[in-house]
Amino acid sequence: MIKEVSLNNKKFSYYEEHLDIKELDPISPSDAEEILIKTTDLLDNVGIDSYLAFGTLLGAVREKDFIKGDLDVDIYVKDEDKLFTKLAYLEQNGLKLISARVHRCYSFRLNNKCYIDVYILRSIQNSLWGIYCYSLEGLYVPKKYFKEEGQIEFKNRIFKCAANPIKLLRFWYGSTWNIPIDKFDKEYYYEVKSHYYFRKFTDKIKILSKSIIGTKNYNKIKYYLNRSKK
Repeated sequence: MIKEVSLNNKKFSYYEEHLDIKELDPISPSDAEEILIKTTDLLDNVGIDSYLAFGTLLGAVREKDFIKGDLDVDIYVKDEDKLFTKLAYLEQNGLKLISARVHRCYSFRLNNKCYIDVYILRSIQNSLWGIYCYSLEGLYVPKKYFKEEGQIEFKNRIFKCAANPIKLLRFWYGSTWNIPIDKFDKEYYYEVKSHYYFRKFTDKIKILSKSIIGTKNYNKIKYYLNRSKK
């Protein structure tokens, strides 16, 4: 399906793929290495810093390799606007956008075998959580983990990452982060508990509101409230 994504009055059209983790095959280590190097090299070429994230960072630190059975590669960038302006360049060089969630994540495919998620690390607007957290994939992570930048040797190359990746991994995966488990046996929320529980509470309020006034009326009210903010 052809879709159009827009950011700051800029638009980009791409062919969207529906990614269902239940239907995806694990990425092979060779494919994972190929798309990680290709993506980081292309981003470096246009002056965009990228950093290892989530399962890819976990594998680099714990296994010194990609995690067995992982489905994709994970990195994050800080300059979403610049990334957006380079989408055409990335596509021309074989990295095709297949999914875009503005302010959250852009997924790219290198070939028919694998894809990579490029998450956005950004400031939180109009929220008290913005005082001490950043948003990464829409989830709230303390700023302290990103104050300084570090590097890690992985696959005979140097990649950028948080200055203290172990502390960040402990935050994301808990105190047993260094014990391999089936990643699908446990859910990870990757954010401060205060915001997670607040979000769960507001989700329940939304469900209750829809059941009382109806989904159609709820969406109408939400639409007019959003318009009034502009």
